[in-house]
Amino acid sequence: TRQPVFVQLLQGVFRVYHCNWLNPLQKASVEACIKVLSDVAKSRAIAIPVDLDSQVNNLFVKSNNVVQKSILSWRLSTKNTSRRDSGLTTCRDYRNIIERLQVSRFVRYY
Repeated sequence: TRQPVFVQLLQGVFRVYHCNWLNPLQKASVEACIKVLSDVAKSRAIAIPVDLDSQVNNLFVKSNNVVQKSILSWRLSTKNTSRRDSGLTTCRDYRNIIERLQVSRFVRYY
């Protein structure tokens, strides 16, 4: 009997999510609220309008894609950083070896 109120609440929260004045932390909180409301609607068999349901599902598909891209870019950056660091370390090691060899030759020569 309170299903229309629940649907209106979900619609209102979804509209708030699209406000431009939200900062990223607030947007994440609103997104979490939408997720909880959506899960409650599914668990209690509350009929959500098809268009609202598809919009909510698209929101989570997009947010999941953003998370996956962030994870992928983070992994790539850590791989590239570790390769770059190991390459710099190897380069420094070679430089130290060459410098020591040159110094030891110089010492033997004089």
